[in-house]
Amino acid sequence: MKVYISGGITGIDNYMDNFITAENHLQNEYEVINPAKILFNMPASTTYSQYMTLCIALIDQSDVVCMLPEWEESKGASFEHHYAEISGKKIIYMEVQE
Repeated sequence: MKVYISGGITGIDNYMDNFITAENHLQNEYEVINPAKILFNMPASTTYSQYMTLCIALIDQSDVVCMLPEWEESKGASFEHHYAEISGKKIIYMEVQE
């Protein structure tokens, strides 16, 4: 089964660390789709709308969507959550590591 990681990116300095930590946690159970790695390698001219179009296509390829902590504060992650819901994807929620 494939899992897509969803969480805040815009305005979050350590977003890549958050996504890598989630990927490391999930990779024993799932094939992981880490959009942060994919988006990091996109051309600088890529627009927000183009990023989101790609993210939706990646969610379509997944079986599960994993929401990172504080996803509700991200416009993009909130949209991804809604899309996952209406697409009938299983949604899991990553707990805050303390």
